[in-house]
Amino acid sequence: MTQKKPESTPAAFVQQTSAGLAPVAAGMAVVRHNAQSGALRLEEGAAQDLLEALHEAKLKVATLVDESAELDVPLRLGDNFVGQTMSGRLQEAASGGTDAALPVLDQFRQMLADLELTVRAAAGLYQTADDQALQDIKRAAENVGMTEALEVTE
Repeated sequence: MTQKKPESTPAAFVQQTSAGLAPVAAGMAVVRHNAQSGALRLEEGAAQDLLEALHEAKLKVATLVDESAELDVPLRLGDNFVGQTMSGRLQEAASGGTDAALPVLDQFRQMLADLELTVRAAAGLYQTADDQALQDIKRAAENVGMTEALEVTE
C-alpha cells in the first residue's frame, strides 16, 4: 500500500498549518483554565524564561505579519486570463479566507498572547498595563541602543 504524499503548495501548507492550530487552541483552553483555577502553577523563574521566549516569538510573528501585508495586493502577472487567474489565486492564498497565510499568522499571534496570559496566571504574575508598557518600551529601547534615554526613577 502506497502512502499519499502531502501536497506541498503554499496553499496546502497554510491549510495544514491552520488545521494544526485548532487542536493546540483547544489544549491551551484547558491549560488556561487550570492556570486560572490554581491547578497549574509555575515557578517565577521558569515563568520569566517562558515569557521572554514568548515575547521573542510574538515579535517575530508581528514582523512577519507587518512584512506580509504587501501580499494582500493583486500581482501584475499580465493583462490576460492566465495572469489574472494566477494573480487571484496567489492573493487568495495569502489573504483570502480563514485558511489563508495572513489570517493564520494572526491566529498564531493571538494564541501567543493567550499563552502569555496563561503563563502569567500560572505563576501568579499580574502586572498593570502601565507596568507592561514600561517593560515593552525599555526592551525596545535596548534593542536600538537607547538605554540611557530611559532612566526612570521608581
